[in-house]
Amino acid sequence: MEKQLPQNTNQVSLLNRIQSASKQAIEMMNEIIWSVQPKNDALDMLFIRMRQYASEILEAAEIAFKFEVLEFTGIVDLPLDKRKDLLMIFKEAINNLAKYSSASMAHIEISVNKKQFGMTISDNGQGFNPFELSTGNGIKNMKERSERLNAKISIDSTPGLGTTIKLTIPLIT
Repeated sequence: MEKQLPQNTNQVSLLNRIQSASKQAIEMMNEIIWSVQPKNDALDMLFIRMRQYASEILEAAEIAFKFEVLEFTGIVDLPLDKRKDLLMIFKEAINNLAKYSSASMAHIEISVNKKQFGMTISDNGQGFNPFELSTGNGIKNMKERSERLNAKISIDSTPGLGTTIKLTIPLIT
C-alpha cells in the first residue's frame, strides 16, 4: 500500500533514487544467492541464467534477440567469484543495450573450449561514440570486472551502426 506524499520535486527525486537503489540491492542479493548454490557451478547452468535474463530484459524492451552457444567442449567450472563477475558483465551489457541502443535486434554468442571463454553481444542500434566521456558507471564496471577475470574486453561502437562487446576469459582446466 502506497501512501500519498506531497509532490515536492526534491522528495519525489529522493524517493525515486531510494527505490532504484533498493531494487538494485535486491537484484544483487538474488545474484549472490544464485551464484553460491552448488548446483549452479557448471557453465551450462550459467548459460541458462544468462538466456533467461536476456529474455526478460530484451523482450520487455521489444528487442528481438538470438542467443547461441557456438562451442562448448568439455566440462569447465568457473569459481564463484569469476562466475559472479562474468554474470554481472553480461547483465550490464544487456541492460545498456535495452536502455540506450534503440536496437531492434541483438545477437549473443558464447563459445567455450578448454583454453578460453568467449562472449560477444552485438546489436543493430544507434551506437555511441566510445571516446566521449560517460557519466554512467556501466562501461567502467564492465572493464573493472574484466580486469578481475584477467579477461580482455572490447567495446566497439559507431554512431548509427550499433555496438559490439567482446569478452575473452582465459580458462585453466
